Amino acid sequence: MRNGRWGRWGRWGQWLAAAALVLLLALTAFPLWQALVASVTPEARLFAGPSAWPSQPVADHYRALWDERDFWKPIRSSLVVAGSTTLICVALGALAAYALARLRFRGRTVVLGFVLAVGMFPQISIVSPLYLVLRELRLIDTYPGLVLPYVTFALPLAVWLLTGYFRQLPPD
Repeated sequence: MRNGRWGRWGRWGQWLAAAALVLLLALTAFPLWQALVASVTPEARLFAGPSAWPSQPVADHYRALWDERDFWKPIRSSLVVAGSTTLICVALGALAAYALARLRFRGRTVVLGFVLAVGMFPQISIVSPLYLVLRELRLIDTYPGLVLPYVTFALPLAVWLLTGYFRQLPPD
């Protein structure tokens, strides 16, 4: 083998691999480029036809996003809900997972199997009863009304993953 791992292809193989990689990168980045170009193209020109390069870039769409649409409100709501859900799941999941990983008690595998079964339960099947419960508790359109269902859906996964993590840690 005179050219290492490329064998008889030699430099041509390296060039072909590099060209294929560049082509794959271009095909992957093209939709992102088109979205960026569309975001700085004037609205009147936007539907006239596709353009690979913005002829007269404008920031009207971004200005409307920040000024007219109150863009920070949904971002803030998403951060509050996701952050709260994550903190609660990690805190409760770590406590449960540590007990399941370190303590020896009867039925430990049954509890872990139940956690896995709950995590595999299709969430769409409880949408109607969940809505009725949240309506009775007057939690519709509130942060707790979003965080509580997300915690119940994400907690089994957190317990399952953290149990495996705690099992790999040395006991001391």
